[in-house]
Amino acid sequence: MQDEIKEVLSRSVCGGWDRGFLESILEQIEKGRTLSEKQIATVTKVLLRNGEEAQAVHDEWQSVYREKHQTE
Repeated sequence: MQDEIKEVLSRSVCGGWDRGFLESILEQIEKGRTLSEKQIATVTKVLLRNGEEAQAVHDEWQSVYREKHQTE
C-alpha cells in the first residue's frame, strides 16, 4: 500500500483533501501504526479516484484548455 500511495502522490491530479489524507496515512504507515478498516477503505477510494485514468483525463483537460480557451 505504501508504494501505491507514493505513486499517487507523485501525480498532479492528486490534490486538496486527497493529497493531505494520503500524506497523513503514509506518515502513519511509516511510523508503524496499523490503519483502521475505515482508513483502509478510504485509502482505497482515494487511490482509485487519483489513478492513472484520472491522471490521463486531467492531462487531456489541461491540453484542451490551453488549445481552446487560454488567451495569450
